[in-house]
Amino acid sequence: MKENLKQEKAITLIALVITVIVLLILAGVSIAMLTGDNGIITQAQKAKEKTEQASDEEGIQLAIMSASMNDNGYTENLDETSLRNKLENQFGDEKIDLNPNEDGSFIVIVNDREYYVNNNKEVINSDNMIAINNLEELIDFREKVNKGNTYEGKYVYLTDNITMSDSWTPIGKYISADSTENIPFEGIFDGKNYTIDEIKIDSTSNGIGLFAYADNATIKNLKIGGNSSITGNAAVGGIIGKAINQTIISNCENQATVQGSGNIIGGIAG
Repeated sequence: MKENLKQEKAITLIALVITVIVLLILAGVSIAMLTGDNGIITQAQKAKEKTEQASDEEGIQLAIMSASMNDNGYTENLDETSLRNKLENQFGDEKIDLNPNEDGSFIVIVNDREYYVNNNKEVINSDNMIAINNLEELIDFREKVNKGNTYEGKYVYLTDNITMSDSWTPIGKYISADSTENIPFEGIFDGKNYTIDEIKIDSTSNGIGLFAYADNATIKNLKIGGNSSITGNAAVGGIIGKAINQTIISNCENQATVQGSGNIIGGIAG
């Protein structure tokens, strides 16, 4: 009789342990479903942030449109004071900050969410704003472009001076005007008036410079330092080898030595 009771207690204990383990497993799954990278709470938070971001972008665009109108109709350039007033009217009690850039573009901050307004009055959100803080991040950016990421619709900017340590492979790739292997940069690159120095390129290829090739891009506010030496064949420049279509290169300075054995050679752009 006692032996049977012992066996029953042992079975009950084992069942209890198994039940606890199952509950812990289920609880673990539930927690992961709630808080993991793809969990319900995480996805809800991401959805909320996307909704807020979309609302911000719409509000900024409406403020831009309103600031672009005056007594004489539509104005090409945005006035800082007018845009600030329209943003404050649009967002009411929300925290707004407006930082103008020298080239007529703006950084707009809404409740600590950052947006870039380019010269075409287009709004670029923080998901498409890429800061380059050092040489390693510049190299990573180059590798992504050279693997086919054109950065179209993105705003890439420096946050500090950068000094190269090894020979440089250009950002993008240019073979010839009719080549199907050309790889362009198509975004906005803002040097923020910082300097990239000690660029060393000694090549016999085409499309040589900090950038090799840009298509309908913007490269601005950038200086190439005087300790740089850039040599290639054709389409060689300090900032960029070959720029096509509506590519804009503004407020850039090159102090590097630039040489080419072919044609289309220039200090700023080949």
